[in-house]
Amino acid sequence: MLTRVVSLTFGGGSAIMAALQREMVERRQWLTHEQFGVCYGVSRITPGTNIFAFCTGAGWIFGTWRGALLALLAASIPCTGLMMLALVSYQAASGNAWLTAALRGAMAAAIGVILASIWAVLRPYLDGVHRHRNALLFVASGVMMIGLGLSPIPILVMAATIGFLLPGRRPA
Repeated sequence: MLTRVVSLTFGGGSAIMAALQREMVERRQWLTHEQFGVCYGVSRITPGTNIFAFCTGAGWIFGTWRGALLALLAASIPCTGLMMLALVSYQAASGNAWLTAALRGAMAAAIGVILASIWAVLRPYLDGVHRHRNALLFVASGVMMIGLGLSPIPILVMAATIGFLLPGRRPA
């Protein structure tokens, strides 16, 4: 399942995360919303490819070191092969006007897919006790990144600090 979602979901990391959430949390119930959120949050603050970090974290939940390694390999090897094939094909046909037009259309559609994916990942956090705080953090982080040009690292650190300091449910 992991290989299929990571290798065959189009639209980039946000679309893959939404597909993973649908598969792992809603459809198969392998992870809770909270476990998914932890893996997602940690994957966003680690350097490198966030999808691989997420898969490694989810694999860890299933089977510690062995699960983490298997999930990383399942997520990385097939999509690496597909990417190499796509690049070779693109290089062979890069002057084609039809291909250029198709890629522009795909880019426009990818933005819609990203927005829909953001909503799919954000929606569970807009329900319940902390919905106003989470909505405010979502909007504030967008303003800080787009409007102020801040790097994601200080934004994530600030949001984590606010989440820790504000009253609410604490882990057991």
